[in-house]
Parts: sequence; C-alpha cells; structure tokens
Amino acid sequence: MPKVILLITNIYRLTTKSFFVVLLSLCVSTSLAGLFVSSAYAETLDYNVNVEPALNVTIPTDTISLLLDPTNKTFSSQELNISVGTNNPYGYRLTMSSSGTSLIHTEDSNYTIPTLPTLAGGYTDDSFIADKWGYKQDSSAWNSYTSGVTLLESNAPVNNDNTSLSFGAKIDYDQAPGNYTLVLNF
Repeated sequence: MPKVILLITNIYRLTTKSFFVVLLSLCVSTSLAGLFVSSAYAETLDYNVNVEPALNVTIPTDTISLLLDPTNKTFSSQELNISVGTNNPYGYRLTMSSSGTSLIHTEDSNYTIPTLPTLAGGYTDDSFIADKWGYKQDSSAWNSYTSGVTLLESNAPVNNDNTSLSFGAKIDYDQAPGNYTLVLNF
C-alpha cells in the first residue's frame, strides 16, 4: 500500500493529461494487484466421485409354464434368456439353486416330477425320459438339475454376459394331473 500513497501525492504535480494516464495506470495496477492478491489467497476444492458397485441380472419373466399332455408322451420346453452386467473388478458368478430338485404338485406333495438321472453327454429331445424334467444351457444337451449349478461367471467387469436356459419335461399317464412347481433362485 505505500506505493499507492506515493502515487497519489505525485498526481498533483502532473498536468491534466498525464493525470489521467497516471490515474488510469493506478486503476490498472490496483486491479492487477487485486488479482495477484486474490490468487495468493485462492480457495481449494476437493472434487470427489463415488462410483457405486453395480450388479444387474435381467430375467425377463418370473414364471416358466409348460403345458404337458400325457397322450403321446409329448416333450415340451420353454426358453429363458438371462443377461448379467457388473462393474465389480473381480467379476461375478451366477448360480441357479433351489430347496430341492423335484417339481412338487401344488395340491399334494406326494406327487412329484423328479429331475433327469445324470447321464454323461446329457439327453436329446428324443431320448428325454418320461415323467422327468431337466434343463439345458445354450445349445447343450438336456441335463439333470442339481442345486447350486454355476451358469455364468467372469473374473472382471462385464457389460452384458448372456446365456439361454431351456426347461423341459415329458410325462405319460403315470403322472397325476395338476400343477407342479419348483422355485429356482438365481
């Protein structure tokens, strides 16, 4: 600030024309000094971004329904497409599990449709056994269901892993009519 006082006292000795030049330079230097002073005392700002962990499992329906006719031991199946995405750096594991492996009659639990017996190489539509149910993943053969089976997994983040599951069953006249269910958890 002492320089400002010195400049003001020197202004009176100047002519009118030079007075405006000095006054202008005083204003400019004062403005610039304000900038330099302000920048010396500038505030800081911490910029933080928090990325939440995400896991997205898309299953387009909550029920698979098969209408089975025992007349011709007709085989029936329905497909289910599943999609998974995650930003977890360690990836994910998608499993299918349940409290049992048999479809249970909704009105009388004594009636069940058990899963296929285990067979190396699995079953085809033609070799599928009557009064059983099973599943297949993508284009593979029909398999016996065991709870806790791993369907998809990754060791890194993924945007869109897809798999196709099909659920199938075949019955004959030995099977009691009615609805049979099994809750599958993914």
